[in-house]
Amino acid sequence: MKTICLLRDERPFWPDISRGLESVNALLTNDISAGRPDLIITGPDTLGSLPASVEGISKLVIVGKGARTPDIKPRDIHYIEWPVSKETFLETTSRMLYIQERRVFHALISITLKGKNETYMGNSENFSISGVAFKVDAPLKTGDTVTIGFYMPNIARRINVDAEVVRATQDPSDRSAYYGAKFINMGTAEKKLLGDFIEKGR
Repeated sequence: MKTICLLRDERPFWPDISRGLESVNALLTNDISAGRPDLIITGPDTLGSLPASVEGISKLVIVGKGARTPDIKPRDIHYIEWPVSKETFLETTSRMLYIQERRVFHALISITLKGKNETYMGNSENFSISGVAFKVDAPLKTGDTVTIGFYMPNIARRINVDAEVVRATQDPSDRSAYYGAKFINMGTAEKKLLGDFIEKGR
């Protein structure tokens, strides 16, 4: 799991950024001294006061629309204008973290809790070849094993894959339960179908 350090300023969009990053199972921290993060996201004013110890760590600097940025930028610094779509923001962070491509896909899914045979209906948020983010009104917790069932466009049969819940949180916008899960024991056929689906969504 990748660790992202958010060094917030006074601008109001940081809750949106946190929710977007949590949807792709990123581990968020606000403490630059607590270990070495994989990515730092901050504003232009904070950038100049970062300690020398973060040299070499990728930094995503969020600026306003039309803001002037340096003509010559270090290789580890990338600027992005806000507001920007969730898809564009996650694509940028994924590229900077070298993590797998994801496809935003909202669909009705079933979540069956292993060992209890309890099935809930939820909604997917996005998929990667290794996992899925979803919302469901269910008492899941980190470490639970579930079977997730869903249909993909132009695929005649239902796909069922096992997954382990790796993140459990709450979306403050609607108080819904929000989870991230990694696929386990996925078959070759399902992996190919999911890979093709994600590739077509680029």
